[in-house]
Amino acid sequence: MKIKEMIFMILALVVFFVIVLLFWLSVTLGDIKGDVAQSSRDRNIMLVARLADSPELSCGLSNCIDTDKLIVFMGRPHYLGFWDVNGLIVEKLDSANNTVECTLGNYPRCNTFTIKKPLNNTIPDSSIVSLCRKEIKNDISYEKCDMGRIKVWSKI
Repeated sequence: MKIKEMIFMILALVVFFVIVLLFWLSVTLGDIKGDVAQSSRDRNIMLVARLADSPELSCGLSNCIDTDKLIVFMGRPHYLGFWDVNGLIVEKLDSANNTVECTLGNYPRCNTFTIKKPLNNTIPDSSIVSLCRKEIKNDISYEKCDMGRIKVWSKI
């Protein structure tokens, strides 16, 4: 009889520790999912900052995009896979709410540069940047800068 009681107690302890282990695993795995989501979000935010300062788009200052380079970059379809992103759009922020897509024909009287159209309905990560271009007035060259936003839809 004592052997049966001891076997029953050992089985009860094993079942108890298995239940405790399953509970601990479910809590730990739930935290891992949150950590992965936060890590992905942090990676996307760093990607936005890195894109704004990349030599292909930068005007030489921090968080500054040269729109002259940007319009030339848009005309090159083989650069669509240059960055590992699902979508890349640069917008000029102005008081008018109308969207005019930039092309070689209407540049600089436009406000949206679509480098790569977003593939899915995810929320983009964005950052405020300066959009600068060279202009000439009275035979003097100067940089005209506007406020802009770079939006990136990244692959997860």
